[in-house]
Amino acid sequence: AVASLARILPEDDLDLQKARIELAHTLHELGDRKGARDLVARAIDALQRTLPDEHRDLLDAQVGYVALLQELGDCRTACELGERVLATLESARPDEQALIQSARANLANALEDAGQSERARQLEQQVLDAYLLTHAEDDPEVQSARENLAATLNSQGDLLGARRLQEQALAARLRTLGEQDVRVHRARINLAGTLAALGDLDLAYELERAGLIGLSRTLPDEDPDVLQAQVNHAATLMELGQLQASRELLERTTQAMARYGMQGLDTESAYANLASVLKYLGASRQA
Repeated sequence: AVASLARILPEDDLDLQKARIELAHTLHELGDRKGARDLVARAIDALQRTLPDEHRDLLDAQVGYVALLQELGDCRTACELGERVLATLESARPDEQALIQSARANLANALEDAGQSERARQLEQQVLDAYLLTHAEDDPEVQSARENLAATLNSQGDLLGARRLQEQALAARLRTLGEQDVRVHRARINLAGTLAALGDLDLAYELERAGLIGLSRTLPDEDPDVLQAQVNHAATLMELGQLQASRELLERTTQAMARYGMQGLDTESAYANLASVLKYLGASRQA
């Protein structure tokens, strides 16, 4: 459809840019983030030639582009663009509150990845406060805002603040979604990680186990959320002294990561934890 429009419409036509952005959304859902980024960048270039900086269509495209850049690791560009877009929205389009909160959330994610956690926390608090004024207590947007802020508080060492938000989010998701929704499973696993850091390993174990079973039933084995949950649960098993169970889970997880070609910090953590478990098991056998 985009190719057909490109043949009959001028390069800078607004409908052509909207079609490119829609196609980019589809590519993103299919996992082609670079392809999505390139399409959105092309659309933004055209929109900037024909629309004023404060036009909603341009700002909306730029807000989505910030998220794509952050996901691809270009946090510097994402932060610079995100700050400019947010400033324009707040000054020129204060009535666009939904878009403003999306801009704040996307910028906060980029800032957190760039190591600017305090600025990220401030933006995430603004998003949560705004949603609590305009949305019902159990609204999914409120829970996402709570979870984002909790993740930043966790990284800053405010574990009790993170726990409070995660418990609120989990309770609300259970009330509105029930036991089997994937967002409930993720919320359990997030809370479990905070509880483990606070030293409540028994409750962390139960929540991780329930969340991991739920994720495994709803997502494919190679899904990053499943694999990361397995790494986290194996670490909790190790802390509880269940070394053999931790080893078996980590071996399955690292084999899946190798099979699906996954790389990055999570993979490194999995192999490092496995090496530690094997070391402890070897030492205990020698003892």
